[in-house]
Amino acid sequence: MKTIKYLLFLGLLGLFACEEKIIQAGDKIKINDSTEVIIPPVPEKLIPKELMVSLLVQMQIAEVIATNEALPQGKGLGRYKKYEGYILAQYKLDTTVFRQNYEYYLGDVRRAEWIYSAMMDSLLIRKSKKNL
Repeated sequence: MKTIKYLLFLGLLGLFACEEKIIQAGDKIKINDSTEVIIPPVPEKLIPKELMVSLLVQMQIAEVIATNEALPQGKGLGRYKKYEGYILAQYKLDTTVFRQNYEYYLGDVRRAEWIYSAMMDSLLIRKSKKNL
C-alpha cells in the first residue's frame, strides 16, 4: 500500500513539475533585469510564412541595390523605401500589414529562426545561380 501511495505521489509530482506556462499574445516576457518584450498578436491579415520569406528576400536584395547605387549621402534610404513600396504593392500589401506580420514572425524565436533560415537558404541559392 505504501508503494502505491509513493508511486501516486511521484506521478503527481512529475505532472506538476512538467507544467509549462502557455505564452499568449500580449504577455510580457522578461529577458533580463532591464529588458522586457511583449509577445505580438497574430495579425488580422496573416501573411503565409513562405510569402514572408519571399518578401524579406526581395527587400534584402533591394537594400543591397540601394546601398550600392552611387547616390548622394542620405539618399539611399529614400531609394530603398521606393523599392519596398514597389515590392509590397506587387502583393497588394501596405506597410502596416507588413510591419504587423514582421513583428509577429520575429517576435517568437522558433518562427524567427525558421524565417531567417529559409531567407538565408533562398539568398544562398540565388547567389549560387547568380540570380540576384
